[in-house]
Amino acid sequence: MKWTGLGLLVVVGLGGCAHQDALMRSSTGTSSESAEEIVRTLDADLEAQRSETETSQQTLPSPVSRALLPGISLPAQPLEERFDLRVDKVAATDFFHSLVSGTEYNVVVH
Repeated sequence: MKWTGLGLLVVVGLGGCAHQDALMRSSTGTSSESAEEIVRTLDADLEAQRSETETSQQTLPSPVSRALLPGISLPAQPLEERFDLRVDKVAATDFFHSLVSGTEYNVVVH
């Protein structure tokens, strides 16, 4: 009984391995041929989508384009002055309070 169960397990195990390659083949070709056909089909579809997108973008009327993408106007001077600091051996509270002293800003250090 012990050998029969082990023999059955071996046969089932080997049978499962034997069909693994059969699943990769079809009546029309091997798995590599099928994969190449899939890649060709996807590439053709991607190219069709690109050309369709380019056509739709080219036919957009200019008033609609201007309404969707309004012009960007930047101020002549920067909004705020920026600077880099390096501080050594200063209490954090004193440092942050000195950053905003004399400005319209406030800071709370906890």
